[in-house]
Amino acid sequence: MKQNMHAVDRLVRSVVVAPLAGWLAVAVGAGTVLGVVALVLAAIMVATGVSGFCPLYTLAARLMAARDGDGSGEGEDTQQETRGLATLVSGDGDRPGNVEIGQQRGRDGG
Repeated sequence: MKQNMHAVDRLVRSVVVAPLAGWLAVAVGAGTVLGVVALVLAAIMVATGVSGFCPLYTLAARLMAARDGDGSGEGEDTQQETRGLATLVSGDGDRPGNVEIGQQRGRDGG
């Protein structure tokens, strides 16, 4: 089984989410439906955090690959989309979404 989780993701699952889910189970009562769901969630978070493997990440990669027409899940298209999103969010590059209002008016002639 190949690890597919980043170290930060593993740490957050094991140290933050699992204890919070455990606390929720105790707070609402471990015998209640919500308590049992919280305990199961905590167990899943600990198991995936310790192993470094998340089956949902694998499923998501396969679905993305099928959508993009690539068989690997780690294809060039997915990497380019990720870089493009990071560029758009960071404000780097000269994409149309990053044009300031004054520059946009200059282009429109108004």
